[in-house]
Amino acid sequence: MMSRKQIVIMNIFVFLIFLVIAKGSFAEENIKFNIDMGYEGKIKLGEINPIKITVITADNGISGKLFIKLGDDIYTHKLIMGEYTKKFFSFSVPFFKANEKIEIFIKSNEKILYKKQLKPVVLPKDTIFIATLCDKPEQMSFLKNMDFTLFDSKNIEVFSLKPDDYYTLSELQCINYILIDNFNVARLSDNQQKVLKNWVELGNTIFVGTGEYKYKTLKGIFDGLNGVKKIGNGFIVSTGMNIDEKNSGHIRIQLEKYISPIGLEKIMKPDRLQNQILESKKLYAVADSLLHTDYNVLMFFLALLILYLVCVLLGIFMEKRFKWLFAVVVLMFCVVFYSISLWGGLYSIKAASASINLYQCCGQKYDIYNIYPYKSSDIILNIPDTAYLKNFETQETELNPIEKKVLLTGTEPKHLFAVKLNTYENQHMSICIDSHNIASGEIKNPISDKMYNCFLIIGNNIIPIGDVDGKETVKINYKLDNILTNKGDYNYIRDIYNAVKLDNYQRELFEYYFYNVNDITNKGKLFGFTKNICKVNVNEKVQSVKQISLNVFDVPIESIKGNINMPFGLIEPVVDERKIKKLDTVREYILEEGKILNLYYVLPKDIESGQINITAKVETGKYKMEIFNPIKNKWELLNDKSLLEKNSKCYFDRGIIKIRIEGKRRIIIPQIAVKGKVKG
Repeated sequence: MMSRKQIVIMNIFVFLIFLVIAKGSFAEENIKFNIDMGYEGKIKLGEINPIKITVITADNGISGKLFIKLGDDIYTHKLIMGEYTKKFFSFSVPFFKANEKIEIFIKSNEKILYKKQLKPVVLPKDTIFIATLCDKPEQMSFLKNMDFTLFDSKNIEVFSLKPDDYYTLSELQCINYILIDNFNVARLSDNQQKVLKNWVELGNTIFVGTGEYKYKTLKGIFDGLNGVKKIGNGFIVSTGMNIDEKNSGHIRIQLEKYISPIGLEKIMKPDRLQNQILESKKLYAVADSLLHTDYNVLMFFLALLILYLVCVLLGIFMEKRFKWLFAVVVLMFCVVFYSISLWGGLYSIKAASASINLYQCCGQKYDIYNIYPYKSSDIILNIPDTAYLKNFETQETELNPIEKKVLLTGTEPKHLFAVKLNTYENQHMSICIDSHNIASGEIKNPISDKMYNCFLIIGNNIIPIGDVDGKETVKINYKLDNILTNKGDYNYIRDIYNAVKLDNYQRELFEYYFYNVNDITNKGKLFGFTKNICKVNVNEKVQSVKQISLNVFDVPIESIKGNINMPFGLIEPVVDERKIKKLDTVREYILEEGKILNLYYVLPKDIESGQINITAKVETGKYKMEIFNPIKNKWELLNDKSLLEKNSKCYFDRGIIKIRIEGKRRIIIPQIAVKGKVKG
């Protein structure tokens, strides 16, 4: 039997437990979460998706942090709210694992006030995401059952965008098409319309219904739209009719025709973002090369050391009147050494960056940051205009995608991968290619920094240019020799290195671009390397960071008197990688028995007719190459007559050539050349 004392102690113990439980329950009752993940609760694997959180407080305010934990990544944002208030937060988060759970919680003074664990509905990587803006969403429900014959895809997800919500450009990047009909575009804010325009410039397509509801749709950025409008690398298409089930056949043809090479890559290469992140680790050494001691600095310290030794020897071996020299020299040497060391950042955080800059209407910038802390203390790094940030270290790092900040702890080296937007208007460069394959035009370095080892690639042709000062113009007049035709990856890269004389670090940058970025725009490319200083906000102070960059500029190919000549390799093939485990090559492929390699060639939309030539190199052995006839809706054996001018019109009308290859041999991926007439 328990004594009175034991009963009292037991009651106190139970009361304390009750208080703890009650406190936790009270904290949860004081906070309410509304969570909207992805699009209508669905997440697309391999892409950046939105997580929108609304936090509502009751009797008490909150002072702490909002956290999202997804695998090893932690996303956070400061949370300060009074009682009876509501705040909205939007996080842009990539999803790479289908079975990964999400933890969302609020922490204050190291105590978790509220916690929720979710498992999102994750859709496969090859899902075609179609977003709609329509006052009657059921009008576009037929899209869900659309059969994309050309793309071999029946995995389609259709959802409505919320016109009152704000979507970032990076969040929209997981969408393949946007269709607008029976919707008043004037409801969208100027900022929302700007994001849509930038999304198109990145190589995407918006279809606008211009049937009975055109009085609602042809407003804002679509005002005056008639036919097809090319913006940057993408398109805005007037359908000329309602977007509804009655017109589904015509709408499907338009969806397949008006897709850019970049837009098609988003469907055919679902692991693109993940590969860019993982392969960026190869650029660590490139960034670190900027931290190596400069040759001139070494010579300066060597001269200083020799002078120091001479003076010391004089002080030791000469007469007494030189003895003072020893002390003076030691003192001066210490002062000079530590002054230079402090100026050079010996006792501060060291950082360096390697970068790939795509200069397009709305291009992207891929950065690697190597950071070496001086001592054990938190580092807050602020990188504005960042669409995506990734930390490679195993220790937990807090990423703030809203304020574009990252919190780094510990003394270990840190490595960050960042994707930024890079806006640029090209008004300086274009090339014409005549019937004799002579390329002529002007190349201008549009940036203020001097670019080193510049070269121009037009299809399978390399044109070495050399160093070009900032804003300098160089005239081009070059007979194209197609020297890179039928070259595999190794020989292709080797020939470029030999022609341009790149150093090891420039090679690493170019190879990262070639294998992981290689944006297909059906244009020539100007490449140039720079070494400069970028400004990064470290612990609320602006710090200069050395950066080595590969700059890539689109160079459009213009027509001559209505005729255009596009040499081999300019229209690059898009490889269907959806059923390939991992493709490590770009220009070659090893065919496996029983498997099919599907290739797509996106033709320019402004060419109405012309002749298409094709070249391929296959090792000895059996193989079969077929071409898809979009008019007959069937596969045909590819032969010398398949792409003659009289047979090629159907491919220009549909905008895409689709080829499939079967066999068991190594093949250099086929390339096409086009000579045709431009519309209008």
